[in-house]
Amino acid sequence: MLGVVWILADGFVIAIPTVGRDLGASTDQLAWALSGFALGACFSALYGRLGDQHGNRLLVICGCVLFLAGTVAGALAGSAGVLIGARVVEGAGGYAVFTCSLSLITLEFPLEERAKALSIRAGIAWAASGTAVFVLAIVLAALGWRWIFWLAVPAMLVGLVLTVWTTPELHEGKPGAPTDAFATLTLATAFTVLTFALISADDIGPGPVAALVVAFFGLIGVFVAIERRSANPLIPLEVWRHPTFTGSIAANFVISAVLVGIFYALALSLQTIRGLTALQASFVLLGGTLPIIALN
Repeated sequence: MLGVVWILADGFVIAIPTVGRDLGASTDQLAWALSGFALGACFSALYGRLGDQHGNRLLVICGCVLFLAGTVAGALAGSAGVLIGARVVEGAGGYAVFTCSLSLITLEFPLEERAKALSIRAGIAWAASGTAVFVLAIVLAALGWRWIFWLAVPAMLVGLVLTVWTTPELHEGKPGAPTDAFATLTLATAFTVLTFALISADDIGPGPVAALVVAFFGLIGVFVAIERRSANPLIPLEVWRHPTFTGSIAANFVISAVLVGIFYALALSLQTIRGLTALQASFVLLGGTLPIIALN
């Protein structure tokens, strides 16, 4: 749980202006450094399948190691390109931990206790996510932006040790189901294309942006076709027929996309245009997250 809390406590957005000045990064590069972490979500379905095959505990351990590697690389980054790569690696590991730890809770707790366990996890996770910007703004002011990465190392190491020592191996035992890596790659490519279109819209113009959006929907179509023909799809297509599931996914996608954009723009403008310190800007961003915490 400690590892999940730290992964969700991703307050990197508050350090964006400082990182830009230190590394000489462009606005687009900073946007990639922020968004690169979220691209790890594209592999969530694959992580779930691998957890079913090889054990969710093993996937959590591997995710912790991958997250630690990305974190150390981010702390040592001397250029924007290295930082972007580090954030992508962080996200890939972070979402493995997030996805498979959720599966561990689902499998470990009996049905009558499962909802309570998931609610507690969600509450702690959202609280960590909501307050991270404020806490890490203090770290930024006192120690510098690289310590936002360095402080994650002991937290994740403790989470890794606790997972190894205290967590039983649990999985649903589906050794015969192939992983369908091509479907995962197609989905990841689709969202990478969409992210590039959104970040680079001002630089490349409306024509290329429209072409990239068309490419995004084309890749989603390819993904659906792959899943439809697969005997063991990553995401069974019949689940999309349930309005509650589809509505929840759509709402979360829109909310996450909007919040990332708003927080990025606010963190940048409040510090570079309004002249606020990172700590002062964090109070503004914290005000936007408190209603989300309350609703969850």
